[in-house]
Amino acid sequence: MVKYYNENHKIKVEQYNTFKYNYSIKLKENGRDRIKVNVTHLYCDNELIIRLDNFNKYVNKCKNCCGCYEKSFAYYIEVELGLNLDNIWNWNKNNENNINPYFISLGSDREIWLYCLEHDCHNYNKEGNKIGYKTKPSRFFSGHRCGYCNHAKTYWKDSLAYNYPNIAKMIAIPENNLTFEDCYNIACYSNKKFYFKCDNCNKISNNKKILSSVVLQNYHCEYCSDGISLPNKILRQISEQLNLDLEFEYSPIWLKNKRLDGYDKHLKIAIEMDAEYKDNHKNKRKEIDNWKDEECLKHGIYIVRVNLMDSKEYNCNTFNYIKMKILNSNLKYLYNLSVLDWNLIWKNSQKSLCIETWDLWKNGKSISEICKLLKLDRNTIRKYLKSGNDSNNIKYDVDSQKEKGKFKELTLYLIDLKNNKTKITLTELCKLLNISKDTYYNNIVKKGFVIYSSNFSKSKRGIISKYEGYKITKCN
Repeated sequence: MVKYYNENHKIKVEQYNTFKYNYSIKLKENGRDRIKVNVTHLYCDNELIIRLDNFNKYVNKCKNCCGCYEKSFAYYIEVELGLNLDNIWNWNKNNENNINPYFISLGSDREIWLYCLEHDCHNYNKEGNKIGYKTKPSRFFSGHRCGYCNHAKTYWKDSLAYNYPNIAKMIAIPENNLTFEDCYNIACYSNKKFYFKCDNCNKISNNKKILSSVVLQNYHCEYCSDGISLPNKILRQISEQLNLDLEFEYSPIWLKNKRLDGYDKHLKIAIEMDAEYKDNHKNKRKEIDNWKDEECLKHGIYIVRVNLMDSKEYNCNTFNYIKMKILNSNLKYLYNLSVLDWNLIWKNSQKSLCIETWDLWKNGKSISEICKLLKLDRNTIRKYLKSGNDSNNIKYDVDSQKEKGKFKELTLYLIDLKNNKTKITLTELCKLLNISKDTYYNNIVKKGFVIYSSNFSKSKRGIISKYEGYKITKCN
C-alpha cells in the first residue's frame, strides 16, 4: 500500500462540497491495482476510505451521518417543531449507543431514547431514574410518540403489579409463563385472559379468565367462592352495620321458589339489587320482576329496587357505582345511610362466606350454628363444606357426620290450640306432616315455630291444615 497526494483526485473529491480530500492510496486487491482516497466528511468530521472510481454524486454520501443539518432529526425537532432539543433528547442514553441527533436522519430505524413532554412521570422508571421512552426517528416522525401516552405500552405506575399486586401474584404463575416483574407490563384493565391461582385455597382456575373482569368484579374461585354477587354482599354489610336483621334470599311459599335479595320483616320491606339484564334473558327477567312486584303488593310487602342497570358504569367503577345507587335509592328514606363506613363495607365485601364457613367449621361450630351466624340456609352451608373437603382445606364427610350425630335427633313438643303438649321427635314430626327436615327448618323454624299451611306448597296444605296454628318448642 502506497500513500501519496494527487491534485486531480482532490478536485474530483471536493467538487461536491461534501468531503475534504486528505490523500490517495494505491494498493492491490484480488491481483488488480486499486486507487482509494482518504477523505473527511465536512458535516460530521468522520474519516472514510472510498474507492476513487466509485466516487461520484450518487455515492458520495457519508455512511455515518445524515449528510447535512436539514436532513437530521435535530433539525426536525428544533426548526420544524420549534422545541428545545435538550428537553426531549436523552443525551446520556443515546451517547451510550453513539447516536447524535445532528447526525441521525429523520427516517432512521435506529432506536433512540426521548423524553415525554406530555407527562413527565412517564420519563421515570421504577428505580426513579429519568430515562424517558424508547422509539425510532421514523416512528416519531410518523406521529408515534410516547407509547405510554397512546397506551401502546403500559407505564409501570399504571400496571397491574403496581395497582393490584395481589391480583398480579395470582397470575404470576407457570401456567401463564409469567413472573411478577412481567406484570409491570400488563395494564390493569387488559382484556387478555389468564389462569388464576386462588390466594385462599391455592387452586388454579379451570379456565382462563378476563383480567379486567377480575379487577372490577373480583375473582370467583371455582372451589372456595361463595357465589354471592357483590351488590348482595354490600347489602349484607349494610344490614350488619345498621343492625337491620334482614332475611336474605327470602323465599316465602307464595313466591313459588323465587327469591328476594333482602327482606325487613319489621318494616315489611323487600330489597332487590337489580343488575343489568342479560340479552338472552331480558324479557323473562322483566316478567319475573313484574310478577314479584304484584305478589309482594298482594301480601302487603313494598319492594325497594336499587337500579344497577348501567353496565358501562357498573363494569368501570363497580363499588362506587353501587354505593352511589344505594345512597340515591329509596333506602335513604328508610334507613340512616349517613353512618355507614363504606371503607369497611368494601373490605368485608371482599371476603368469601365460603372461607368463613370453613373457618367456623374448623373452630368446631355446627351447621346450625354456622347458619345462624352467616344467615345462610343449611344446603348452602353443606355445599361450602363439601367444596372445602374437595379442595383439601377442611375435613368434611357427610356419612361420617351422620354417624357422629350431625343430624342428631331432636325431641320437640307439639302444642295444639288448647295448649296441650305432645312429645315428638323431629323425624316423627316430619313424617306426620309429610315434609323434609329442610322444609321444617325453612317453613316452620324460620316462621316463628308456628305451623301455617300458607307457608307450604298446595300439595302439602291438605295434611298440614289439620295442624293449623300449632306451636312447636324444643324439649329441655
